[in-house]
Amino acid sequence: MAAGLALLALAAYGTANGTAHHTALSAVADTVHGGAHGSVWWLAPGLFVDGLGMGLVIAPVTAVVLEGVEPRLAGSAAGVVSTVQQVGGALGIALIGLVYYGAGDPTAAFGHSVLVLAAVELVLVVLVRLLPRRT
Repeated sequence: MAAGLALLALAAYGTANGTAHHTALSAVADTVHGGAHGSVWWLAPGLFVDGLGMGLVIAPVTAVVLEGVEPRLAGSAAGVVSTVQQVGGALGIALIGLVYYGAGDPTAAFGHSVLVLAAVELVLVVLVRLLPRRT
């Protein structure tokens, strides 16, 4: 999970610092700043790498969280995990939305948003590394 978060943070940080031509989100940043021209298939490689990072994070979360739960409580715990993921997603969208719309300058809003996103992802890398190891 830490590798996936690091991949996402690296992609977002590079885009925010103007090195968008070397990151996974470069195609998205170019579209935001320059508009789309012709086919959108050139977005696929960047979105694939970003999706790979998400897959490395989201897929194992349920297993990691539920591994220590007693079998009789597994259903309730799975429901709590799902609810927390949905609430976390909504709060994350709200946070990035506040940053984006609070930037003032529409051309810099995307850069500000992905910079905050990268910082949050780096904090999550540290938190994931602090999780107890499997026995």
